[in-house]
Amino acid sequence: MDELAAAETFELLVREAFASIPAELHALMENVEAVVEDEPPHGEPLLGL
Repeated sequence: MDELAAAETFELLVREAFASIPAELHALMENVEAVVEDEPPHGEPLLGL
C-alpha cells in the first residue's frame, strides 16, 4: 500500500470511528475537535489516545 492509499484508508477509518459514536454519547459532546496530522507541530510533543 503506498503512502497516499494508506493516508486515505486512515482518514476513512477516522470518519467511521466518529460515525460509530453512540447517539447518547454524541448528544453529550460539546466543543470537540479531532485533528489528524502527519507530524506534531514543531516543538510540540506527540499527543494521542
